[in-house]
Amino acid sequence: MISENINKRALALKTLTITAVVATAFVLLSKKKKRSRKIKEALAYEIW
Repeated sequence: MISENINKRALALKTLTITAVVATAFVLLSKKKKRSRKIKEALAYEIW
């Protein structure tokens, strides 16, 4: 009974951690895309 609770808690923790990591990666990627677009626009402006 006690070990079942520990396993459930560990599973919930793993799920939360994975969700947090995925969310963080998604946010970082979307920020990078926006930043690279700004850099590309700046470079295009410099070239022209």
